[in-house]
Amino acid sequence: MYNFTFMLQLVQHSSLVAFHIYTTTSLIQQLIRCSKTIFITICIICSMQISRAQKVFTVTKSALTGITMPGGTKQDKRLLMTASANAVMQDVGKKNNVFLKSAEVLYLPLNYTADSLTAAAQLTGWKVTEDNTIKKFYWLEQDGKYVLANFFSAKKENCVYFAESNQAPSGTGSITVANNTVQNENSVTQQTNSTQEPAQEKPALESIPVTTAVKSSFAFNTTNFDDGWTSTVQEDWVEVIKGSIKVLLHYPKEGTVFPADPEPLTNAAWNILV
Repeated sequence: MYNFTFMLQLVQHSSLVAFHIYTTTSLIQQLIRCSKTIFITICIICSMQISRAQKVFTVTKSALTGITMPGGTKQDKRLLMTASANAVMQDVGKKNNVFLKSAEVLYLPLNYTADSLTAAAQLTGWKVTEDNTIKKFYWLEQDGKYVLANFFSAKKENCVYFAESNQAPSGTGSITVANNTVQNENSVTQQTNSTQEPAQEKPALESIPVTTAVKSSFAFNTTNFDDGWTSTVQEDWVEVIKGSIKVLLHYPKEGTVFPADPEPLTNAAWNILV
């Protein structure tokens, strides 16, 4: 009887020990799984930081144009930023009947201006002309190669996009930017010294008929300014005329106001998606 009781207690103790061992083993396995998850998460975060550092790096010149850049210039090859730049450049390309290759995104110091970029481009051998359709866009031409440049200012830095065109654009301006102005002035001086042509009378500006003002509660519906401008009040806009120039002034409407600086939009998208 004593041996049977002892054996029963031994079996009970063995069962308790086995249960504790099983519980401890399960707990250890859970800790190992959590540790693996934490380790994998840390590896992913580190790889993202390393990848980001590899895609935003310092450069001394533009790889696409060969233009020398100032100290502190960085190139951004992140997918979201290059996609945003491509969208902006392709829109201008369509208006000039050309296709643009992938854009090069560069961040410049704030003291580096559009005139600085133009001078550096001309030193590298590029001919710089303004785009006829949109301001702050320039076409670079060298040996039959055309590159579209977009220079704009942000809060912390200036930015420039470069994109190569597949052919000559249709919207290049007739005015060559910056340093070529000096050459044009010299050529004009030489022509004046060699041959003086009789002055030709400029044709008179064709006047535009003034639109009849609408009846409203304003005391004066039509205003004649001292500098020659005449304004006429319409139902929800104002027409201003001087000679052959007509300007229509409207209140901002939804869908027609676009921010000049794309950085807040791209940064917001980056913070949401990445």
